Amino acid sequence: MKFLKGFYKAEKNWFDLLQVQEDGSAFHEDGNGVIFNFVFNYGDFGEAIDEIKEKTGIDNYNVEMKMLWNEQLGDGFKEWVLAFSELGIITENGEKCVSKSAGGMGVVELQKISEEEANIIINDYDPIEAPPGSYKIQPEVPGKEWASQLQLRSWRERMNTFIMRLNRDRNRSYGKEKVEPIPKLDNYQLSK
Repeated sequence: MKFLKGFYKAEKNWFDLLQVQEDGSAFHEDGNGVIFNFVFNYGDFGEAIDEIKEKTGIDNYNVEMKMLWNEQLGDGFKEWVLAFSELGIITENGEKCVSKSAGGMGVVELQKISEEEANIIINDYDPIEAPPGSYKIQPEVPGKEWASQLQLRSWRERMNTFIMRLNRDRNRSYGKEKVEPIPKLDNYQLSK
């Protein structure tokens, strides 16, 4: 019982698609082009939890999935990747794997799918140029200026209050030493 070459759809997992290669290793590529590499160890890894036994009809874990760290993942991710180990059960035909997620997602499944189904998953995203939303696209209508005079006056008042409190606190904290106050923003103008 081993993973078969091809694509596996992930359900209830932190990734959506896993591609198993000819040599038995696998990878997942996220939407930003970051590649997560996986290797599998096969054998008897002890008794599985009840939920996995029920879904597969097999009592013991027979696969361990480990992630391999690479430079593309960055040093901040290294400790988590090296600790990643997920035990699972591959069914006899190799078409399905049920495991307890190392990422804290509970019981997850990998189901073998065709290349056509994999392409649908790969291309199922929102375009960055025109993400979906309730707003009507109107390129002929110019947007409004960010800061109206009312917003600017309100901002100026809040900043002057902050500066007054800061000056008061600075004079208190330095005792007898005279501290030059921060000037108010009376004549502040937005630069264009």
